[in-house]
Amino acid sequence: MKRFFQFIGFVLLVGIFYLFTQSPNIHEITSEVVIAAPKDKVWAAVTDINSWAENNSAINEASGNVVLGRKLSLTMRGEEAGENGPAYDPTIVELDKGTSYRWRAKMGAELIFTNDKQFELEEVDGGTKLTHTEYFSGMLVPLMLDWFKVGVPPILAEMNAGFKATAEK
Repeated sequence: MKRFFQFIGFVLLVGIFYLFTQSPNIHEITSEVVIAAPKDKVWAAVTDINSWAENNSAINEASGNVVLGRKLSLTMRGEEAGENGPAYDPTIVELDKGTSYRWRAKMGAELIFTNDKQFELEEVDGGTKLTHTEYFSGMLVPLMLDWFKVGVPPILAEMNAGFKATAEK
């Protein structure tokens, strides 16, 4: 048992050394869509977390309220129909009502893995532009970066399509 804890301590030290000697490992993936609806209607779609599972094929379960400091509960769709994917409980860390909000989900006190999601709305000709960004940081990011680059853009596009359909009703 002593060797196990020594090994865990060594892994943590190597991880901390890596974080402090490398440039920040923050990777960003952004998707944008123009929605033919007023900003307040788009805001309602992206903040009605409790309706996400009904209106968004990328989400199996979702609950919570967009209030600064509050936790949400989300379960993504799995690879097979009817299967649950990753589940997480992000916290709202930034909120500019009617314009933007950001949440953060973390593993291992942000050292191992952190995922932020940000929604930003901007009035444009023809409606509202939704900018939907994911930020990834932490020790696991280099190991998962190829998957993020391939797997995340279609999920963001799928979510944006759900927000678009909801707001344009």
